Amino acid sequence: MLKKRRTPPEKIFTPKGKHVNKSMYVQRIELEKAFIKALRKPKHIIIYGESGCGKTWLYKKVFAERKIQYEVLNAATVNSTGSISTAIKSLTSRLEPFENTGYEEKISAGGNVVLAKADLEHTKKYEASTPEPYLELVRRLFKQAGSNESFLIIENLEHIVKNEQWVRELSSLLMYLDDEEYAKYRVRILLVGTPSNLRDYFSKVDSSQTIINRVQEIPEVSVLSSNDVKNLADRGFFQLLKANLIEDRESGFNKNFFFNALSWFSANVPQYVHEIGLEIAIETELNDYNITNELYIGCIRNWVQEALVSENARIEAHINSKTTKHGRRNQVIYTLGRFLGNEFSAQDVEEQMRNHFPISTKGKTLNVSANLTELASGNSPLIRKTPQGTRFRFLDPKIKIMARWMLEKDGSKEKLIVKKFDESIKF
Repeated sequence: MLKKRRTPPEKIFTPKGKHVNKSMYVQRIELEKAFIKALRKPKHIIIYGESGCGKTWLYKKVFAERKIQYEVLNAATVNSTGSISTAIKSLTSRLEPFENTGYEEKISAGGNVVLAKADLEHTKKYEASTPEPYLELVRRLFKQAGSNESFLIIENLEHIVKNEQWVRELSSLLMYLDDEEYAKYRVRILLVGTPSNLRDYFSKVDSSQTIINRVQEIPEVSVLSSNDVKNLADRGFFQLLKANLIEDRESGFNKNFFFNALSWFSANVPQYVHEIGLEIAIETELNDYNITNELYIGCIRNWVQEALVSENARIEAHINSKTTKHGRRNQVIYTLGRFLGNEFSAQDVEEQMRNHFPISTKGKTLNVSANLTELASGNSPLIRKTPQGTRFRFLDPKIKIMARWMLEKDGSKEKLIVKKFDESIKF
């Protein structure tokens, strides 16, 4: 009897894969169309969205299909180098070693030139080219791309926008878009990061709007739909890994439950779908390719303990107590965990709170705005205000997942139970 041909788990679920995993890529047609359209316009481009939602996979896929050359400058290196200019110099030096521009000969004391040749010390001088760092970089990118259009990608832009001086420095680079000396090298900048409304950050250092006129945003790269997660899991576990799911009628564990659980605990974030998927797939391989309810529960717990430990500490710093009946802050955190989107206003939260807790909120003034301000303050904030200051976003989607994990409502009593890592999972 022929054995089923199975793909190894680590080649199916690739949460940090360097290359786009075509077999597990979720095509988002409208986003790809918007990005391709932006490529045809003579502006720099902004791709934004929460961490792990597929921003990098999006541009890698489109650039690969269109054979567009690019180099990546990780904005995290700006923290270590101290400036964008220095980080650019570092990138340039990696692209092409410094040229050997000459050497000096030192003659040993007391000898003549002829007799002392064996004692000559040659000290090579490696000097960087003299042009302004960004100009030198675009020249090399132009050469590397064979005179075709190319991109400098600045990843993790959130590291830069926190520092006004770095925003000014970046703004200066963006201004070179239509400068004759720079434009001839056909290099544009692709900004990739988590902050929404990046234009607002540039507005703070450029009231004339000249920067904003040189950049364009594509729609937010957001989480997947629940149906996308279901299709992704089905493809990974049952088509590629060829696993068997053993139903448990008593607990209600079946394929539909399994797919819904992956969607819920990953918050539909592609990276977390892959992380949870890899955890379960490895254990499934060790379990003769059988997915059981016990295996699923153990893997979810392992992933939460491994991936969300810092978020657990954050939320614990804000939670009222172990068990509360009308703890408003806990009710706010519970409600935030149930949001499908990542951005919300105080009014959005209050409306959902009243739906989740109709008895304890009836006729009460909730003061949700003050609670949200507290959750956005201190050394361990859970959320942050948007640049306009009227709405909020999670600092990281993992915080939403942790809220879903830790806070459980006790039926119609509206009492919230705070769960710990070592307590059982309920979905």
